[in-house]
Amino acid sequence: AGMDVVLDALAGEFVDASLGLLPRGGRFLEMGKADIRDPEVVAEAHPGVRYRAFDLFEVSPERLGRMLGEIVELFAAGVLSHAPV
Repeated sequence: AGMDVVLDALAGEFVDASLGLLPRGGRFLEMGKADIRDPEVVAEAHPGVRYRAFDLFEVSPERLGRMLGEIVELFAAGVLSHAPV
């Protein structure tokens, strides 16, 4: 029934297709920044979707280390799994 979070690094029609992966709403994080959208326009066209362009340089090295540590723990606990391909 769709995704909860989309990490996107695409542009053009691929961004539109990726937004379609959030039919129930969710978070759309633009990582590539090749095709940044207006969050209000996205929210209007895709109710419940929170759009944000994200840059790792916005995060302190300490916070980034904590974030990555938490992700590693989630993989180790089996909460997260790698994509099959």
